[in-house]
Amino acid sequence: MILPPTYLPLHLLKQPQNLEYLTLKTALNRNELPGVVFLVRSYPKLNTITFILQPTVPLSDYTYPFKPVTDREDFWKVDDDQPVLCFQLHLRVVKIENFRGSRNEFDLLRFFLREAKSLRKVILCPALNGVLDMTIFDEYVSAARQVESFERKSNFLDVIIE
Repeated sequence: MILPPTYLPLHLLKQPQNLEYLTLKTALNRNELPGVVFLVRSYPKLNTITFILQPTVPLSDYTYPFKPVTDREDFWKVDDDQPVLCFQLHLRVVKIENFRGSRNEFDLLRFFLREAKSLRKVILCPALNGVLDMTIFDEYVSAARQVESFERKSNFLDVIIE
């Protein structure tokens, strides 16, 4: 289940409630997803979130503060009694750089599109770094196009592929 606001094994000191723009460099792996959701929940006035996707880097002496995602279906559920506040009024733009169409990327996008009624724009930038074969890039673009058919809560949402 999406972390409720009362579940805070880790918390932000002097949380900047008015934060509107957030950029995360992440691999979106199963260990990082709970932290991503924690941050989205932490900023009720978040307007724009940008994900700069990077390869997973093994961390030998680090313990993640949240349990890794093991049950995908249950993890992405939102309790109606505890909505993600920025999804109701403020979140307008989600951007993903280095998009490849992985399962975690699709799950995250489905979550944003299904839950964020204020969302107006999803910008997907297919990965170019390290792509030596343009057919792979074309696969990333094709994956990005699939997002256009995802269920969405906002009637005013555009999916843009850059």
